[in-house]
Amino acid sequence: MLPTLRVATLSLCFMQVVPTEALASASRTAEVGATDALQMQQSETPTGLPAWYEERFYSQRVNHFNAQDDGRYQQRFLLNATWWGGPPAPIIFYTGAEGNGVDTFWPHCGPVLELARQLNAMLIVGEMRFFGKSMPFGESGSFEHTPERLGLLSIDQTLADYATLITHLREAFSAQSSPVICVGGSLAGSLSFFMRAKYPTVVDMSLAASAPILGYPKLTDPYGWYRVATNTFEKQAPGCPDKVRARFASLLTANASVLGSSLHLCSAVSQADAPRLAAAIAAQLTADLASRAESAYPLSTSPVVAACEAMGARTDAAAFRPILLRNGGCLNASRYLLTRPQTETSLTQLQGGTSLANGDAADAVAATAANGDAAVASSIDATTANAAATAAPGAALIAQQLQPHPELQQQLQPEPDPRASATALLAAWPVLPRAPSRI
Repeated sequence: MLPTLRVATLSLCFMQVVPTEALASASRTAEVGATDALQMQQSETPTGLPAWYEERFYSQRVNHFNAQDDGRYQQRFLLNATWWGGPPAPIIFYTGAEGNGVDTFWPHCGPVLELARQLNAMLIVGEMRFFGKSMPFGESGSFEHTPERLGLLSIDQTLADYATLITHLREAFSAQSSPVICVGGSLAGSLSFFMRAKYPTVVDMSLAASAPILGYPKLTDPYGWYRVATNTFEKQAPGCPDKVRARFASLLTANASVLGSSLHLCSAVSQADAPRLAAAIAAQLTADLASRAESAYPLSTSPVVAACEAMGARTDAAAFRPILLRNGGCLNASRYLLTRPQTETSLTQLQGGTSLANGDAADAVAATAANGDAAVASSIDATTANAAATAAPGAALIAQQLQPHPELQQQLQPEPDPRASATALLAAWPVLPRAPSRI
């Protein structure tokens, strides 16, 4: 039986909790067998961080699903074996997700370290491909918008990375009898759940904190959070959402000249680039405004109220200038246009006049959600899946990615009420198989 945790709230790597016992000097690590597939190297602890881990690298496949592509990249992971009791003591694997690198959120992993200490477990923190130091094609080449490059950033490939890494680490440490517990929060939590669902013979248990495992088309309301954010704006600054809607309409229909004067662009843009620029700016504004609703209390210091006051009474695109240019100066349009495909997006297209293409779909969906217009949002919903596949050609729909056991697949079928889907998923959990060799 697992011991009771002595932390009140387990939010994994999003809450800094120092273990109840002071950590000893440097981590004790077991000797790792040297093989061609497992090329590890120890590096210095990053400046300013405690020596609670070793930074290592594994020679990982670039493409797990193309037998003719044997390309490799160095995937980083962090290892802490301070309390590991050796086999059959468990292995805790943190399924790292997006971010600036696994080393940057390590100081916030107190609860996971506490869990490792109490279970006498080895802790491994995997770094997701295309983040931190785990760049399949280097820092610049990894982000070319092609199927052979950025198209390999997918849930499928990430899960295969972690399954392969776990398998090799267990072999290297002679830990085949050690159960593996995947943990994570937010996207990392979803990855933790998916690891258990797709690789049940590799992972014995998963702990998914704040994981949006139902955050996919037809399983949940894709605009639910924006409605919550909009309600917060209306409660704290009555009338502000209506003005924001008018401003977005003005922004998305503005020509190059109006954009230049309204947003104080550093340099003029062509009329061909104007719709694309407007959509990209709308996406940034959507994220900025919605994020303010996350920390809107107390009212006296609410960033929601501050944003509405900064935008003033104007209902044209110029009202966004204080949000985009908080420190004055001019707006550099080139950074919005640098990597975007040459496609035009207008308000007419957003309303269903033309199908959306390439990366502009994400911007259009975000801008429409911020607009709060349910009718417009509904009109573009059908194009979302196609646009996502175009933007990341290596990715598939979530149901195709998981390929879970038939019982779980049946439970994942769309249902009218998302809460019913969640109940069905939880009910399906016990039918997932265990690894026979470790039961």
